[in-house]
Amino acid sequence: MKRRWLIVCVSICIVMVILPYIVHAPCLNHLENIFSNKNSKPITIGFGGDMMFDRYIRTRGDEIGFEELLFPLKALFSNHDLVVVNLEGPITDFSSVSVGSQVLEPNNYIFTFPSVVAKTLKKIGVTHVSLGNNHILNFGNLGLSQTKQYLNDAGIKYFGEPFTETPHIKTLNGISIGFIAFNEFAPPPKDIIVKALHDLEEIVDFIVVYSHWGYEYEHEPNIIQRQLAHEFIDAGADLVVGSHPHVIQSSEVYRDKHIYYSLGNLIFDQYWEESVRCGLFISVTINPKDFSYTTQETTVHLEKDGSTVIAPCNR
Repeated sequence: MKRRWLIVCVSICIVMVILPYIVHAPCLNHLENIFSNKNSKPITIGFGGDMMFDRYIRTRGDEIGFEELLFPLKALFSNHDLVVVNLEGPITDFSSVSVGSQVLEPNNYIFTFPSVVAKTLKKIGVTHVSLGNNHILNFGNLGLSQTKQYLNDAGIKYFGEPFTETPHIKTLNGISIGFIAFNEFAPPPKDIIVKALHDLEEIVDFIVVYSHWGYEYEHEPNIIQRQLAHEFIDAGADLVVGSHPHVIQSSEVYRDKHIYYSLGNLIFDQYWEESVRCGLFISVTINPKDFSYTTQETTVHLEKDGSTVIAPCNR
């Protein structure tokens, strides 16, 4: 009798332990991933900042070819399973209105990139782009639609489309990664992103928030950026990277999660001081056993011939 009761008690304990995972299917998926990933290899994701292909950059690309112009970045992007950047404007069939314009003229800040940019980004190793920025709608919804079509044709994934919090989910080596954008300059607002993060946390192993925020040319994040980054991590984000200030901003670790407030420029025609010519490229290697990660920083330098090279930077 005692043995029978012992078996019953042990059985009840086992059921109580596994029941939450059975009832809550996403948790069960996480448990399955942990066991199935024991023999998987780590994955490495690279993150770069703002890429703009109009004005002087467009002129140089037309002169020598965009593939040659971007060739120095190919070595930087190699040895990464995924590469994610901010696409600072639409890829369209429209003619440029910013080429030849002067600083402070309205047209100087209205961007459109030639269609060849999409396939060129793919050739040098870019796999994902964020569309969550203040220039992606420079040519309206038609420009956005053309951008998505050219990216689809090139095989580049995107996330951060304005007015939607829909993430992009990529599974690689058994690790499911969710990419979601926060755009300070367009809906959806922060509260919707936070809710989406809570939902995303239930179905993926690792979450990245790519944020477009802050003040241009400020070297330190403002209090709103810091508050938002902490909220995103509290809601489930594992990594927060940022763009828009066009300079490298400081980083921090919050609850063992990394925050890079601004990666600065990656491809841009800003050369007036050293800080805008410096960018940061982050390599994030994720351990498939427990989804912990390490980061490595590489600095890049914007050259006056339109190219960007791997080089030390005086920030």
